[in-house]
Amino acid sequence: MKRSTATVAAARLPWFLAVAVMAMAGASCAPRAPLVLGFATSLSGPNYMLGVEGRNAAELFVKEANASGGIAGRQLMLLVRDFGSDDRNVVPVTRELVDAGAVVILGYFTSTSAVTALSLRADERVPLVSPSATSSELSGLDDGFYRTIMSSEYDVPYLVAHMKERKRERVLFLATATNRSYVETYAAPLRTLVNVVLDERFDSIDDIDFAAIEDVRERIGYDAILVVASSIDTGTLAQELTIRGLDAPLYVSGWAGNDELLVYGGSSVDGAVFVHQTDIDHPGVVALAGRYQSVFKQKPGFSAIQTWDALSYIASAITLAEGDESRFAKAIGGIRSFDGLAGRIEIDEYGDATRTVYYKRVSGSSIVVDGVAE
Repeated sequence: MKRSTATVAAARLPWFLAVAVMAMAGASCAPRAPLVLGFATSLSGPNYMLGVEGRNAAELFVKEANASGGIAGRQLMLLVRDFGSDDRNVVPVTRELVDAGAVVILGYFTSTSAVTALSLRADERVPLVSPSATSSELSGLDDGFYRTIMSSEYDVPYLVAHMKERKRERVLFLATATNRSYVETYAAPLRTLVNVVLDERFDSIDDIDFAAIEDVRERIGYDAILVVASSIDTGTLAQELTIRGLDAPLYVSGWAGNDELLVYGGSSVDGAVFVHQTDIDHPGVVALAGRYQSVFKQKPGFSAIQTWDALSYIASAITLAEGDESRFAKAIGGIRSFDGLAGRIEIDEYGDATRTVYYKRVSGSSIVVDGVAE
């Protein structure tokens, strides 16, 4: 049997040098350890839906990437952690993933969880990437936080334009008291653009003062309702307003724009309008939807689609860093555009995205794309 060059060389050296040569030769041939991707989100509690869909997409992405040989020669390992819809768990979970060797942490699907994560200094953590945290509070900061979705500060002008085209000037604003940063991204510009006849915040549907809503309806009236809450709360609230005869043309936040809205809202959300940054009819999204559905037995919601885009962004950074984790942070900070499922997504020097916005509407038992918001 022919001996390797390293074995022959080692045979001619003193034993202690021979051991060193053989060790180095073995190390050079050994495959590199997988790159660790952290995933931090709520998989339980009231905000679970975004996290579960995102985790499903992440698992599928990693499985497909590894099956094709990895990225830049590195296999990927996904470490998933749940902070249970409780922002007090965000910092401990983030630290746990950093200590476990994550090169990047993906998640923070609600804006308040992202803001909480940023209470950790940049030198205490790795780059953080969110597919769905859209508060304007996160914009324009050089903080090692990146998002592949535009701020929701752009949502309100589009929604108001839709309202005004239909002569809807008096708006009832109902919003969750949680996820404050996200809610204010809607509330602040709304107050400057239309007549907000009532701004009601709630921890749960049972907290809402429906008598105050009825009083406003009788005294002033309203010709549109904007609800900013999770899909479950939005659908449940829409049902309650309909039962009480307090309904009006409905607008909802992008947060609520998934099939859970239809399940919990039923016919009361029919016709509801919102804006999103995903085109469910784009061929790239349709292709993913087929693979996702074959594995998870359900269609991917916007959270899954946007998580896939975020992972494509991370994959671009791994490629740019040539699989070297020590170069990853610099690589991701230098990316200015990448290919998402539905086209090119631009990223500015602060890690904020620019992408196409679409009007969507609930039509019967489905959500349809009405066109590009311009």
